Amino acid sequence: MIESFRGQELDAHYLGFFDCFNRQLFYEAHDVLEDLWLPDRQGIDGNFYKGLIQLAGAFVHLQKNRLRPSAALFKLAQANLSKYPRVHHQLDRAVVLGLIADWLQRLEQGGFGMNPLTAQCVPVLNLLPYDNMNRQRILLAGGSGFIGTALARELIRQNYEVIVLTRSPRPRTDGVREVAWDGKSAGEWAGLLDGALAVVNLTGKNINCPHTAENVGEIASSRVDSVKALAAAVGRVQTPPRTWVQASATGFYGDAQDRVCAEAAPAGTGALAGICRDWEAAFAATPLPATRRVVLRIGFVLGREGGALPVLSGLTKWFLGGAAGNGRQYISWIHLADLVQMMVAVIVHDRFAGVFNAVAPDPVTNAVFMGALRRTLRRPWSPPAPAFAVRLGARLMGSEPALVLAGQRCVPERLLRAEFAFQFPQLRPALEDLCRR
Repeated sequence: MIESFRGQELDAHYLGFFDCFNRQLFYEAHDVLEDLWLPDRQGIDGNFYKGLIQLAGAFVHLQKNRLRPSAALFKLAQANLSKYPRVHHQLDRAVVLGLIADWLQRLEQGGFGMNPLTAQCVPVLNLLPYDNMNRQRILLAGGSGFIGTALARELIRQNYEVIVLTRSPRPRTDGVREVAWDGKSAGEWAGLLDGALAVVNLTGKNINCPHTAENVGEIASSRVDSVKALAAAVGRVQTPPRTWVQASATGFYGDAQDRVCAEAAPAGTGALAGICRDWEAAFAATPLPATRRVVLRIGFVLGREGGALPVLSGLTKWFLGGAAGNGRQYISWIHLADLVQMMVAVIVHDRFAGVFNAVAPDPVTNAVFMGALRRTLRRPWSPPAPAFAVRLGARLMGSEPALVLAGQRCVPERLLRAEFAFQFPQLRPALEDLCRR
């Protein structure tokens, strides 16, 4: 029976056994699956293989007209297989679950008699063609947030296998697979890096909180620890990822006022600048001889479903859309769609290496930004909020006033030199797209 699984272009864990309708062949298929499952029973795919074994066992019981244990095994298979993405390895899992539901219904209605699996009613699964399923794997560490969700959606659309490393994994139906990690140490997930096309590290505690000594320490450690955990995992695998894309932030330049900051500009001062320096230093210290490194210093990301834009839009709609402080601090912004395409580009194209400012080429002052937002939302002029009012409001909202009162005037010099095409290089069209579409 094992030989009938070999030499095929579909995964040996399940190829062919659904085409069997002889009880002895089902026994043998069950044994083969069990042998293949044993080495990985505690691994990430353990429940997947277990579900297939239970499915084979259900058919064995059907062959013997043991309908109750057959139904129980169908339900166990259903529970184990439902934890995985719609398409897992080369199996269209959604089709399998649909068939199981149909078989369970037929069992409840007495639709199965003796030896139900004949040549006329053998179940047929719509296995996807091998060429379409030979997908390149990309891991998104900390990829369950605002940016990671958008990036995962685009990568799935482009037919990549996407695995999100997160502290709270959950079943998903969009083709993305979530795997548990703690952001501090290499775990069972480390094997997923072997042969991966890329790993993108977006991990880090949200900076939108009061910057007390404790919070700053957690913000820093969450970023540095994740780099070290991924580095330890990469060191374990035989074929390291081809590319590692590491997130950083334009906060690297500190409160730069009106100084223009291209990628070669020095680091600034302050808590956030120090965090970014340590973050990038940990990444630079990681030995990655076979992996291309990319650092993206991400600016103020504009999107509908996250970030600060929904908050600012809400305030503006309530006629509170004035400049913050003196309004002269710069905002280096980027539309989420451009950031996602930028990330895809640096993953795919080898010409991108080193540090890039992930911002649009049109940095504006806070006053100009808020004026553009008011015009987009059709609101009149609003008086500026003095610095003391911003500090008070930030305290009431559990935020940090420096996030509003400080800024950077960054330009994407290296991206422009690499001829990256921005869809939204100017602020007003970006706001129109996000706020009025």
